[in-house]
Amino acid sequence: MQKVRLALCINDADYRGRLSGHLLLQEKERFELHLFTDAEQIVDDVGRYDIIVCADCLQEAHQLVQRRTEPVVYLIDCESERQTPENLTEKVRFIEKFQSVNGIVDAILQEVGSEIRQLADGRQIVPKTRCVAVYSLAENEYQLPFLVTMASVLGEQNRVLILDIQENSGIMHLLQQVPRGGIEEVLSMAESGKYSKSRLLSCIGHMDHADYIYPAENTECLCEADGAMYLRLLQMIDEELDYTMVLLNMGSRFNGFFEVLNRCQNVYLLSRNGGLCQWREYEFNEEISKRGYEALMDRTTRVEIPLMTMPSSCERIVEQWKWNEFGDMIRHMLLQPFMAEGMRA
Repeated sequence: MQKVRLALCINDADYRGRLSGHLLLQEKERFELHLFTDAEQIVDDVGRYDIIVCADCLQEAHQLVQRRTEPVVYLIDCESERQTPENLTEKVRFIEKFQSVNGIVDAILQEVGSEIRQLADGRQIVPKTRCVAVYSLAENEYQLPFLVTMASVLGEQNRVLILDIQENSGIMHLLQQVPRGGIEEVLSMAESGKYSKSRLLSCIGHMDHADYIYPAENTECLCEADGAMYLRLLQMIDEELDYTMVLLNMGSRFNGFFEVLNRCQNVYLLSRNGGLCQWREYEFNEEISKRGYEALMDRTTRVEIPLMTMPSSCERIVEQWKWNEFGDMIRHMLLQPFMAEGMRA
């Protein structure tokens, strides 16, 4: 992807440092940043930029639009600056200075022609990306190794994306890349209904046989999101990314939890024999039925997790499961229906 050459001139040193720091750290794959401390330096500069962003220099902005051909975004703060001449407002895009950085980035991308797309409401098209959910009513620490085992098996023949929305699932310890604005970023785009494909791709990392959206650093955002936001996120993935399936590691029951489950073509319910687990499963299925999702029960497969006698890491458990009888059961359970559909596609 070609970087946007951005000339930035802001007289407020503190604000300039915070904005440029975010762009250099979080948006370095998207922007080539050129810093100026005086707008007259840009006026006299012979360099060619894709866009100029400035603030605290309204008088110099007149010279910018007269002498430069690049689009100009002006970050407006005080009321006095809002009374700008019409000949300037026609050539400069004025936006609020103190807003989220994502809003400023969106405005810049709109001016340079990068697509800011709007999610369609009431989309009824059959999705091309299969959604598969993993959920446990008890001992949910085994959700992650089961999900990673699934991803490893399915990823041999499919393009798989992991979406981990379970709080403190342990996935951070599996990643070699440092998370950088992952699921928080995509949920923010889903909430607004506006997104760009480049921003979406910047939130995705890669592990063995599968990709993943960088997990949440602040897991409180997972419960604050609702089913509508997660459904819009799945819609974004379906429309913009070329994945065969999305594997959802489900966490606490947020508002709209069952609506998201109902969006999934397959649900794997991790369980154990004995104790109260049978009653919990009974109530779980009863709640699904009361919500009118009886068809979801037919798409739900109960999986009994083998007894683990010794503590072990997620990586070790995945390796054991892949090559023992439990792994054979997973392959038999997964590959036949998924591969058949892949061949038809």
